Amino acid sequence: MKDIIKDIIRSYNTLWKVKERGKTMEIVTPVATTNNLFVSVFLTTRGNEYVVTDGGWIDSGIYECEIPLEDEYYCKLFQYYLAEYEIQSLEAKGKAFYYKKTTNPLLIPNLVYDLSSFINAIISFYKCNY
Repeated sequence: MKDIIKDIIRSYNTLWKVKERGKTMEIVTPVATTNNLFVSVFLTTRGNEYVVTDGGWIDSGIYECEIPLEDEYYCKLFQYYLAEYEIQSLEAKGKAFYYKKTTNPLLIPNLVYDLSSFINAIISFYKCNY
């Protein structure tokens, strides 16, 4: 049984990919949306803080989905996920960025998990595809 568990962990770990993008690292997670796209998050530092962000990809349409915030029900769900995962947002370069940050490097995996789950939830809930 232990060999099976080790094989599961080894297989799951090979699904993760990391791409260097200047001073930022793109983390391509094994989390897939319902439109068959893998979720990416971006890790960077700002002063003494580690920031994990969506890189503006949600607002840019990278996930082939427009977020229908004008839909009253979807907007409530979106706000629920923002609060549940404690996601912050800001407007920059003409688009919304969603992020979490910490000064503790041991919490970075938690932030990656939270932001990936948030992205998956809001993208997969609504029927996407242009």
